[in-house]
Amino acid sequence: MSQTENSFVGQFSQTTEDEELDIYEPGEDYRAYGISRKSFGGEPALCFIFKSGKQQAKPWSQLDDILYEPGKSLTITFINQVAILKGRNLETLYGQLVRQRVLFIVESDRAAEMKVEDDDAIVTEIEMSDRVSG
Repeated sequence: MSQTENSFVGQFSQTTEDEELDIYEPGEDYRAYGISRKSFGGEPALCFIFKSGKQQAKPWSQLDDILYEPGKSLTITFINQVAILKGRNLETLYGQLVRQRVLFIVESDRAAEMKVEDDDAIVTEIEMSDRVSG
């Protein structure tokens, strides 16, 4: 079984002939995120893919807030966890998150960072932490 078949995205987001869904393929050229192009209905979860290979999916139903601070970070708050994304050109990613179209977000490694064009989105860090109530 390939690494893609073992991954959350590979199991639950198979590409259709109309290419409604992006899939994550390890070893392919870096892209910061993948989206669903379905005209209605969304994907059940958002998958975070870390440069270590670890993957974590969070249900869209647990989304509480999305905060985009240009030039600083993009913070996605769920009921019990917070994901802080750092990188560049994250405006389009923010827009797709607001529409709940994002299937996965990929943390880049150093090699990918060197290849990405200056105007392309890149997520250089994903920091996942438990949400502190208060």
